[in-house]
Amino acid sequence: IEDCAHALGSLYKGRQLGTFGDFTIYSFSKWFFCFALGGVRTKFGDFSSFADKLIKETPWGATFIKDSIKFLSEEGLFSSNRIFKKYASLLMNMSYSLYGDALKPGFLAERLLLAKIEPEINLRQKRYQYFLEKMKGLGICDHLEKDGITPYVIPIYCPESRNEKILKTLKDMNIEIGLYHFDINRNMLAPNFVPVIWVPCHSGISDELFFETIDLIAKIIKE
Repeated sequence: IEDCAHALGSLYKGRQLGTFGDFTIYSFSKWFFCFALGGVRTKFGDFSSFADKLIKETPWGATFIKDSIKFLSEEGLFSSNRIFKKYASLLMNMSYSLYGDALKPGFLAERLLLAKIEPEINLRQKRYQYFLEKMKGLGICDHLEKDGITPYVIPIYCPESRNEKILKTLKDMNIEIGLYHFDINRNMLAPNFVPVIWVPCHSGISDELFFETIDLIAKIIKE
Protein backbone atom coordinates (compact mmCIF):
# COMPACT_ATOMS: atom_id res chain seq x y z
CA ILE A 1 0.00 0.00 0.00
CA GLU A 2 1.56 3.29 -1.12
CA ASP A 3 0.69 6.41 0.88
CA CYS A 4 0.43 9.40 -1.48
CA ALA A 5 -1.61 11.72 0.73
CA HIS A 6 0.90 14.54 0.12
CA ALA A 7 2.55 13.26 -3.04
CA LEU A 8 0.49 14.22 -6.07
CA GLY A 9 2.44 15.15 -9.18
CA SER A 10 5.84 14.03 -7.85
CA LEU A 11 8.47 11.57 -9.08
CA TYR A 12 10.95 9.18 -7.49
CA LYS A 13 13.97 8.46 -9.69
CA GLY A 14 11.95 9.46 -12.72
CA ARG A 15 8.93 7.29 -11.88
CA GLN A 16 5.53 8.70 -10.93
CA LEU A 17 4.64 8.30 -7.26
CA GLY A 18 1.48 6.27 -6.95
CA THR A 19 2.64 3.61 -9.40
CA PHE A 20 4.77 1.54 -7.00
CA GLY A 21 2.21 -0.09 -4.73
CA ASP A 22 -0.51 -2.64 -5.39
CA PHE A 23 -2.79 0.00 -3.89
CA THR A 24 -2.18 3.76 -3.63
CA ILE A 25 -4.09 5.97 -1.21
CA TYR A 26 -4.70 9.66 -1.97
CA SER A 27 -6.08 12.39 0.29
CA PHE A 28 -7.01 15.27 -1.98
CA SER A 29 -8.37 17.38 0.87
CA LYS A 30 -4.93 17.38 2.45
CA TRP A 31 -3.74 19.16 -0.69
CA PHE A 32 -6.31 21.92 -0.93
CA PHE A 33 -9.86 22.52 0.20
CA CYS A 34 -12.29 20.19 -1.57
CA PHE A 35 -14.38 19.22 1.45
CA ALA A 36 -13.45 15.63 2.48
CA LEU A 37 -12.26 13.71 -0.57
CA GLY A 38 -9.80 10.89 -1.11
CA GLY A 39 -9.06 8.24 -3.70
CA VAL A 40 -7.61 4.81 -4.34
CA ARG A 41 -5.53 3.64 -7.27
CA THR A 42 -4.83 -0.06 -7.85
CA LYS A 43 -3.32 -2.56 -10.25
CA PHE A 44 -6.24 -4.94 -9.72
CA GLY A 45 -8.91 -4.65 -12.39
CA ASP A 46 -11.76 -6.00 -10.28
CA PHE A 47 -11.34 -3.38 -7.53
CA SER A 48 -13.33 -0.72 -9.39
CA SER A 49 -16.57 -2.75 -9.36
CA PHE A 50 -16.01 -3.55 -5.66
CA ALA A 51 -15.53 0.15 -4.84
CA ASP A 52 -18.53 1.21 -6.97
CA LYS A 53 -20.76 -1.19 -5.05
CA LEU A 54 -19.65 0.23 -1.69
CA ILE A 55 -20.10 3.80 -2.92
CA LYS A 56 -23.64 3.11 -4.17
CA GLU A 57 -24.56 1.67 -0.78
CA THR A 58 -23.38 4.82 1.03
CA PRO A 59 -26.25 7.12 2.14
CA TRP A 60 -25.98 10.72 0.97
CA GLY A 61 -26.56 11.88 4.53
CA ALA A 62 -23.20 10.47 5.67
CA THR A 63 -21.39 12.37 2.91
CA PHE A 64 -23.29 15.57 3.73
CA ILE A 65 -22.37 15.38 7.42
CA LYS A 66 -18.72 14.56 6.65
CA ASP A 67 -18.35 17.40 4.14
CA SER A 68 -20.19 19.91 6.35
CA ILE A 69 -17.88 19.19 9.28
CA LYS A 70 -14.86 19.50 6.99
CA PHE A 71 -16.11 22.93 5.90
CA LEU A 72 -16.57 24.05 9.52
CA SER A 73 -13.09 22.74 10.37
CA GLU A 74 -11.55 24.70 7.51
CA GLU A 75 -13.30 27.87 8.66
CA GLY A 76 -12.12 27.21 12.20
CA LEU A 77 -8.46 27.11 11.15
CA PHE A 78 -8.55 30.81 10.30
CA SER A 79 -11.09 31.96 12.86
CA SER A 80 -10.20 34.38 15.65
CA ASN A 81 -13.06 32.96 17.76
CA ARG A 82 -11.37 30.49 20.10
CA ILE A 83 -14.58 28.69 21.03
CA PHE A 84 -15.54 28.14 17.40
CA LYS A 85 -11.99 27.09 16.60
CA LYS A 86 -11.96 24.57 19.46
CA TYR A 87 -15.30 22.93 18.69
CA ALA A 88 -14.72 22.88 14.95
CA SER A 89 -11.53 20.94 15.63
CA LEU A 90 -13.33 18.54 17.98
CA LEU A 91 -16.05 17.94 15.39
CA MET A 92 -13.38 17.22 12.79
CA ASN A 93 -11.74 14.63 15.03
CA MET A 94 -15.10 13.00 15.69
CA SER A 95 -15.98 12.92 11.98
CA TYR A 96 -13.11 10.53 11.21
CA SER A 97 -15.28 7.75 12.63
CA LEU A 98 -17.68 8.36 9.70
CA TYR A 99 -15.09 8.07 6.97
CA GLY A 100 -15.37 4.29 6.67
CA ASP A 101 -19.14 4.61 6.14
CA ALA A 102 -19.18 7.81 4.05
CA LEU A 103 -17.49 6.59 0.88
CA LYS A 104 -19.67 8.46 -1.60
CA PRO A 105 -17.78 11.53 -2.89
CA GLY A 106 -19.65 14.82 -2.73
CA PHE A 107 -20.57 16.48 -6.04
CA LEU A 108 -19.00 19.80 -5.04
CA ALA A 109 -15.89 18.03 -3.76
CA GLU A 110 -15.34 16.36 -7.14
CA ARG A 111 -15.87 19.64 -9.00
CA LEU A 112 -13.35 21.43 -6.79
CA LEU A 113 -10.79 18.67 -7.29
CA LEU A 114 -11.07 18.73 -11.08
CA ALA A 115 -10.87 22.52 -11.16
CA LYS A 116 -7.94 22.87 -8.76
CA ILE A 117 -5.63 19.90 -9.28
CA GLU A 118 -3.70 20.97 -12.40
CA PRO A 119 -3.28 24.66 -11.46
CA GLU A 120 -2.15 23.62 -7.95
CA ILE A 121 0.50 21.24 -9.25
CA ASN A 122 1.81 23.88 -11.68
CA LEU A 123 1.90 26.55 -8.96
CA ARG A 124 3.81 24.43 -6.46
CA GLN A 125 6.34 23.23 -9.01
CA LYS A 126 6.93 26.81 -10.16
CA ARG A 127 7.41 28.07 -6.60
CA TYR A 128 9.69 25.16 -5.71
CA GLN A 129 11.98 25.90 -8.65
CA TYR A 130 11.98 29.61 -7.76
CA PHE A 131 13.03 28.70 -4.21
CA LEU A 132 15.86 26.45 -5.41
CA GLU A 133 17.16 29.15 -7.74
CA LYS A 134 16.92 31.88 -5.09
CA MET A 135 18.70 29.77 -2.45
CA LYS A 136 21.43 28.43 -4.71
CA GLY A 137 24.78 28.44 -2.92
CA LEU A 138 23.34 29.14 0.55
CA GLY A 139 23.47 25.51 1.66
CA ILE A 140 19.90 25.30 3.01
CA CYS A 141 18.45 23.21 0.21
CA ASP A 142 21.33 20.86 -0.63
CA HIS A 143 19.33 17.96 0.86
CA LEU A 144 16.40 18.51 -1.50
CA GLU A 145 15.62 16.87 -4.83
CA LYS A 146 16.13 19.24 -7.72
CA ASP A 147 13.36 17.96 -10.03
CA GLY A 148 10.11 16.03 -9.94
CA ILE A 149 8.84 17.46 -6.63
CA THR A 150 5.45 19.08 -6.00
CA PRO A 151 5.61 19.95 -2.28
CA TYR A 152 3.05 21.34 0.14
CA VAL A 153 5.86 22.84 2.21
CA ILE A 154 9.62 23.09 1.61
CA PRO A 155 11.81 21.83 4.50
CA ILE A 156 14.83 24.13 4.77
CA TYR A 157 17.89 23.08 6.77
CA CYS A 158 19.35 26.29 8.17
CA PRO A 159 22.35 27.02 10.38
CA GLU A 160 21.04 26.67 13.94
CA SER A 161 21.96 30.27 14.71
CA ARG A 162 19.49 31.47 12.05
CA ASN A 163 16.48 29.32 12.99
CA GLU A 164 15.13 31.53 15.77
CA LYS A 165 15.21 34.72 13.69
CA ILE A 166 13.61 33.05 10.66
CA LEU A 167 10.84 31.58 12.81
CA LYS A 168 10.13 34.92 14.51
CA THR A 169 10.15 36.81 11.20
CA LEU A 170 7.70 34.43 9.56
CA LYS A 171 5.42 34.25 12.60
CA ASP A 172 5.30 38.06 12.60
CA MET A 173 4.00 37.78 9.02
CA ASN A 174 1.20 35.49 10.33
CA ILE A 175 2.61 32.47 8.50
CA GLU A 176 1.90 29.18 10.24
CA ILE A 177 5.41 27.91 10.85
CA GLY A 178 7.50 25.83 13.22
CA LEU A 179 10.66 23.80 13.71
CA TYR A 180 10.20 20.16 12.72
CA HIS A 181 12.35 17.11 12.07
CA PHE A 182 12.95 15.81 8.56
CA ASP A 183 14.68 12.61 7.49
CA ILE A 184 17.26 13.82 4.97
CA ASN A 185 18.13 10.19 4.20
CA ARG A 186 14.48 9.44 3.31
CA ASN A 187 15.06 5.95 4.67
CA MET A 188 12.96 4.37 7.43
CA LEU A 189 15.65 1.75 8.08
CA ALA A 190 18.54 4.24 8.36
CA PRO A 191 17.02 7.67 9.05
CA ASN A 192 18.84 10.90 9.75
CA PHE A 193 16.44 13.41 11.28
CA VAL A 194 17.54 17.03 11.30
CA PRO A 195 15.69 20.17 12.48
CA VAL A 196 14.10 22.03 9.58
CA ILE A 197 11.76 24.96 9.04
CA TRP A 198 8.78 24.29 6.82
CA VAL A 199 8.16 27.02 4.24
CA PRO A 200 4.66 26.83 2.71
CA CYS A 201 4.48 26.94 -1.10
CA HIS A 202 0.84 25.94 -1.67
CA SER A 203 -1.98 28.13 -2.99
CA GLY A 204 -3.09 29.00 0.53
CA ILE A 205 -0.60 31.87 0.42
CA SER A 206 -0.39 34.52 -2.28
CA ASP A 207 2.48 34.92 -4.74
CA GLU A 208 3.34 38.21 -3.07
CA LEU A 209 3.61 36.62 0.38
CA PHE A 210 5.54 33.61 -0.92
CA PHE A 211 8.15 35.70 -2.74
CA GLU A 212 8.47 38.06 0.23
CA THR A 213 9.02 35.05 2.50
CA ILE A 214 11.77 33.63 0.29
CA ASP A 215 13.51 36.99 -0.01
CA LEU A 216 13.48 37.48 3.78
CA ILE A 217 14.88 33.99 4.43
CA ALA A 218 17.68 34.55 1.91
CA LYS A 219 18.49 37.89 3.55
CA ILE A 220 18.66 36.36 7.05
CA ILE A 221 20.84 33.46 5.89
CA LYS A 222 23.29 35.87 4.26
CA GLU A 223 23.65 38.04 7.39
